[in-house]
Amino acid sequence: MSNKKTFNEWKKYYEAKGISPEIQEQYLTYIKKLLKNNAPIIFNFEHLSLLLGRKTFYLASVVNSPNNHYREFKIKKETLPIIG
Repeated sequence: MSNKKTFNEWKKYYEAKGISPEIQEQYLTYIKKLLKNNAPIIFNFEHLSLLLGRKTFYLASVVNSPNNHYREFKIKKETLPIIG
């Protein structure tokens, strides 16, 4: 989707939701800046969790306790025969 189309979709969404023009202008300015920098449009932590398809509790756990979400393991190195 093009940046212009994305911007217009957000604008239509805010109008349909009855968001005040002042708040719309703030949001749309933010969206325009993100689109200009090819950055994803994410408004807050809850929005990020929805985009990722994760519960906010889980996402907060990943952010605040990353060591609980990593595993360590060893992979045995295969030795190849020397041909020569």
